[in-house]
Amino acid sequence: MKKLKDSGLHTVEAVVYTPRKDLLQIKGISEAKVDKIVEAASKIVPLGFTSASQLHAQRLEIIQVTTGSRELDKILEGNALVDSIIHLCLQNLY
Repeated sequence: MKKLKDSGLHTVEAVVYTPRKDLLQIKGISEAKVDKIVEAASKIVPLGFTSASQLHAQRLEIIQVTTGSRELDKILEGNALVDSIIHLCLQNLY
């Protein structure tokens, strides 16, 4: 993780979208390790095409919660998306 962060890759998305040849240039990460990292990251961030109907179906399943603050809910247009909150929390961990 530290080597990836030191190379400017701070999110799983960044790792997935970084070309393999660039990952191999990171000092101290072997070819086998790059393969494992890419495989694990690809399980978290699916690559490929998603149709509009698939995306719409996924959005319908998202749990929405209020923040408890009327003013903040107004800014967020009535609710905060749970997946967005989780994403922000994970970003702050790294």
